[in-house]
Amino acid sequence: MSELIPVSKIMKELGFKKVAVVALQYLTSYFWRPYESIVVQKVGAHVGLKGIKQYFVTGTDEEGELFLRDLPNLQDAFKRWDRFDIHFAYYRDATEALSLKATKKVLMLDSLDALSSEFELINRRLRDAGEERDYNKTMGELSRLGSDSTGTIDSYFAKNYRALKNECQALTTEQKARNDYLEQVAAVRRQYKQESSLSFLRVSYSTPLVAVNNPSHFRAAVDGIISELANAHRFEIQQKIIGTLRLQVKEIKLPPVFFASELGTLDNPGQLARLGPEGFSDLALDIESYLSISPNKNIVGIGETVYETQKSLPGRILQGIVREIKVLPPVDPILDNLPKIGGYIGNIMSGSRVTDFPFLYRTVPSILYASGRTREGKSYLERVLVENAYAEGVESILIIDPTLQNCGIAFPATSPEILKRYSLFDLPLDYARGLPFKLYTPGSTAGFALPGSVAQLLSEKAVISLKGISPEVVEDTDLEKCRIVRDIFKAIYDYSNTESPLPKVLVVLEEANSVMPGGVTTPEAKEMAGEALTWLLRCSREKVKYGLTILLVTQSLADFRGNGRVVRDMVSTRFFFRTADASEMEYVEAYGGKAAVEIVKTLEKGQALVLTPGGLPPLKVAVRPPLSRVGEPSESEIATANSRHSTIPPTQPPAKEQNSPPLVISSTTGREDAALAAARDYFRLNGKPMPMVVLRATLGIKGGGTWQRLIDGLKTQGLIQLVPLQCTGKGRPPLGVMALR
Repeated sequence: MSELIPVSKIMKELGFKKVAVVALQYLTSYFWRPYESIVVQKVGAHVGLKGIKQYFVTGTDEEGELFLRDLPNLQDAFKRWDRFDIHFAYYRDATEALSLKATKKVLMLDSLDALSSEFELINRRLRDAGEERDYNKTMGELSRLGSDSTGTIDSYFAKNYRALKNECQALTTEQKARNDYLEQVAAVRRQYKQESSLSFLRVSYSTPLVAVNNPSHFRAAVDGIISELANAHRFEIQQKIIGTLRLQVKEIKLPPVFFASELGTLDNPGQLARLGPEGFSDLALDIESYLSISPNKNIVGIGETVYETQKSLPGRILQGIVREIKVLPPVDPILDNLPKIGGYIGNIMSGSRVTDFPFLYRTVPSILYASGRTREGKSYLERVLVENAYAEGVESILIIDPTLQNCGIAFPATSPEILKRYSLFDLPLDYARGLPFKLYTPGSTAGFALPGSVAQLLSEKAVISLKGISPEVVEDTDLEKCRIVRDIFKAIYDYSNTESPLPKVLVVLEEANSVMPGGVTTPEAKEMAGEALTWLLRCSREKVKYGLTILLVTQSLADFRGNGRVVRDMVSTRFFFRTADASEMEYVEAYGGKAAVEIVKTLEKGQALVLTPGGLPPLKVAVRPPLSRVGEPSESEIATANSRHSTIPPTQPPAKEQNSPPLVISSTTGREDAALAAARDYFRLNGKPMPMVVLRATLGIKGGGTWQRLIDGLKTQGLIQLVPLQCTGKGRPPLGVMALR
C-alpha cells in the first residue's frame, strides 16, 4: 500500500492474514488473526490504522430484556472509542439444531441419545420378560395336566410366572414414565421450533485511527493497537460494557467481513440447510453458533409447566437502548471531561512498578473496608471512591468525619504531594476540582447545622463533620457524636425500601472506631455507641439489596470487637494500606495468605493491597490522586462553599436541640423543590418518568398559568427534562417529567 512501508510483510510477521481488499476511493486492506482485526488504509502519503474487536451475544437476563444498569458510564465508554457499533440480525424461523439445543438446556438434558437408548433397553427387556412370563405360564399349565405332575414342578413354574409378571408390570410403569418424558421433550422441542425466532447481536468497537508515514512508526502503531485491544477487552468490555448491558457474550474469532450482510455470508441458516448441496449445511452450522433463540410465546410442557417465558428479544434490544439513553439525565458537567472508565481507582502494580493497567472498581451496593496506619493513603482511597460514586450518579453520598478533612471535597486539590502524582497517572493538572457537597458542621458556626430530620440528608451529597462538638456545648461529646451516627443509620434503614441493583446511597464512616463502643468512655456514650452499631449492623445486613453501600475506614480490625465482628464479616472488598497491627495482619493472612502479609508490610504511601474473598486474587494497586482537596479548609472557605447551596447565612441552634428547619436552596422555590422530589421518588419507585398530569395532581396546582410557569422555570434551570411516554392510543404521546438533580 506504500512503497516505504512493507505492510503485508509486517502484518504477516505478527500473525495477521490479509482477508479482504477494497479498492475504491481509498485502498483499504483488512488483516485478521483469530479474535482481532486491523484495518489499513492508504490516504495520500500516509497510512491509517485502526483495530477492531467483536463479540456476539449468547444470552440475556432471565426476563429477556436489555437493562442498562449504568447508563452514564455506558455513554462515557462509547465516547472513549473512535467507533462502537451494534449490529443486529433477525430470522423468523428457528432451526432444528437450535430448537434441540434450547430443549436440552431448559430440561437439563445432557444427552437425548442416552435417554433414547435407555428407553430402547426397557422395551427390549419388557419384550423378553413378557415372553418368559408366557412360557412359564404355559409350562405350568401343561405340568398340571400331565400324569406325572408334581407339586414341586408346578410351584417352580408358578413362582417364575409371578416374578416375571411383577417385573413386566414394573417395566410397563417405567416404560410409560419414559414415554411420557420423551413426549414432553418432543412437545418442548416442537414449541421451540414453531414459536421461536433467531437473532444475531454483534457488538464491535474500533480503536482510534492512527496515521503513520514510515515503517518504524507503522510497527509501533500496530503494537499499540494490539495492546489497546487487549486492555479494552479486559478492562472495558469484561468489567464495564458487558456488565452494564447485562448480556452474556463471547469473543468472535472470524473477521468482520464474514458478517457483512451485503456479502451474503450470514444468510438464514434454515434456508441454507434446505438447499441440499454439500457445504451449505456446514455453513449453516457455522452461522448457528452465533445465534440466540428467543421464544415468542411461553414454552409450556405437559402439565402446564412453564419452562421458559416469552422473550421478545429482537424487538426489545434496540428499543431498550434508544429508550433508556433518551431519558438519561446528562452527566454532571463538573466531571464531564474526566477520564471516567468505570470506577477508576488507580493502576495495578507489578512489584514496585506501576503498570499502565487500570484497576477498575465500579460502585455497587456492598460493604467496603479500608484500613492502615495514619498518613498511608486511606484518605486518598476514600476520596477516590467518593469521586467515582459522584461521577457514576449515586443519588446520596454522606461522609461522616470526626475531623474537617473531608470538607476539602468542595475545593480542588492543591497539595504539592498530591499534584505531583498526577503525572504518574497521566492526569492533567486541570482535572483538579471540587465537588458541590454541602458541608455540615454541628460543632462550628462555619457550616450548616444539621436539619431537624436527618432523613433530609438522604437526598443530598454532604459531609457531616463531628469536629468541634465541645463540652461547652454538650455535656458528653462522645454521646452526641454517637447519637448523630445512630440517627443517620436509622434514617437510612427507614428510607431504603425499594430493591435496586444500582447504588443509591453511599455512606463513608471515617475513623469508625471513634463511634464504636470500644472507642468511647462514659457509660451513656457506650450505650449510644451500641445503638449506633446496632443500626449499622441492620443496614449492613438488610439494606445492601436496596442500593446501600457503606465504606468503613479505620486503622485496625481490632476496632470492630464484639458485635462489630459481624460487620467486618459482611465486608465484600478490603483495601489494606501499610500497617504493622497484629490483628490486621491476621486478617490479611486469613484472606490473602502469608505472601499478602509481606506485601502489606512493605507498601508505600498511596499503595494498597485489594482483597476480594471468592473473587480476584490479591492485587497490589497504586491509588490515583484525588481530584479534590484532602485537607481541612478554613471556616471562611466552608462558608463560601456552602453559599452555593443557600443565600441564608448558616446559623447554629443549640447543639442539644438539633431542631433547625430544613435548608432553603436559593436556586429553587419550595414548589420547585417539591416537584423535583416527587419526580425523583416516582422514578425510583416506578423506573420511569412521572407523567405530568400525575405530578400536577400531586402538587395540587389548579391554575394552568401557574403550572406552565413552574415547568418553564425548571426547564430553564436545567433541572428537569420532558420525556415522551408510551402512547396507548391515538394522537401525541403524553409527557413525563425526569428530574435531573
